[in-house]
Amino acid sequence: MAIAHQDGSLSRLRSALVRFDLLILNDFGLTPLTESGKHDLLDIVDARTRSASILLAGHLPFKEWHAYIDNPMVADANLDRMINTSHRIQLAGESMRRLAPPPAG
Repeated sequence: MAIAHQDGSLSRLRSALVRFDLLILNDFGLTPLTESGKHDLLDIVDARTRSASILLAGHLPFKEWHAYIDNPMVADANLDRMINTSHRIQLAGESMRRLAPPPAG
């Protein structure tokens, strides 16, 4: 999204992201969001609410989103759209990476 802001292709990228039936946001919360990234996330979530699906995977609990997004209005808007239209699956137990044998070689 940051590159699309710089090279003028943001509108085209947003249109492409809305067209997919499923958008996967993996490792959510792993790196900080820029100010424009916070608003981009809201735009994408808002555009897909009730019309397409988002699979959001990460280790950041909903209760920590306000601190992560660090903008109360944008955090509330994202949480409202995500929580009220979502199915939440919280995994527990040992990491599968720890249980898997090391790669051969």
